[in-house]
Amino acid sequence: MRNLISGLIAGTSAIGTAAALIVRRRFVQKLDALDAQLAEAQTSANPRSDLPTAVTELAIRMGADRVSPARFVDISQTGTMWFKPGGAPQHFT
Repeated sequence: MRNLISGLIAGTSAIGTAAALIVRRRFVQKLDALDAQLAEAQTSANPRSDLPTAVTELAIRMGADRVSPARFVDISQTGTMWFKPGGAPQHFT
């Protein structure tokens, strides 16, 4: 009986290990694909043309350069809103 239980545990462990290796391989493949896309984007000298005009105009108003466009953006917003008339103001970031 001990041998049967040990065999089941070893078999289950082997299946778990194989599954983990498959998941890891797929994850690494996705990372490699993203890395390739990023490398391609870095070598592109042309600004993006797939963004809505409003987005491009906002970026320019906020200091973006048409000649050497940024690769990353960090946008935040702060404000106050009211959930009902006369209610307490709710600040957000």
